[in-house]
Amino acid sequence: MRRREYVSASAALLTVGAAGCSQLTGQEGETNDSTSTATSSSTADGGTPTDGESPSAQLQYEGDALTLDNASEQQIRGTSNLDPGTGLEIQLDSETASDPFVKLPETTVQDGGEFSATVDMSNNDEGSEFTVEVIHDGETLTEADGQVV
Repeated sequence: MRRREYVSASAALLTVGAAGCSQLTGQEGETNDSTSTATSSSTADGGTPTDGESPSAQLQYEGDALTLDNASEQQIRGTSNLDPGTGLEIQLDSETASDPFVKLPETTVQDGGEFSATVDMSNNDEGSEFTVEVIHDGETLTEADGQVV
């Protein structure tokens, strides 16, 4: 099995904890139940992809948007082809004027390419919409729509 197929298969097998986030998504404007990848060409700061390709990341969730419960310790999960130990920033940026927020949890790529970040959504309104981005070295690797439920 080639590395890309392995990463896709691994992403599909990741399970969602009690945090309430779920689905795989990828390229801008594209959501579905399969794995797709948005890529960037940045490889500075030692985070070179393990497969020699451009850096990429995938978020794991179900449905049309990543959903997070209106609670603390919500998990955002995904996979990346960057080296284990490479830092990623997850940016959540509110799209709801009545509940403005920007959250910037950081995470590290683990063995197998998996990553997860914890974010506190307990002070945010149910129904608030946001955009979530996975960022490495200032470049957005993937993004998705999200909603507090």
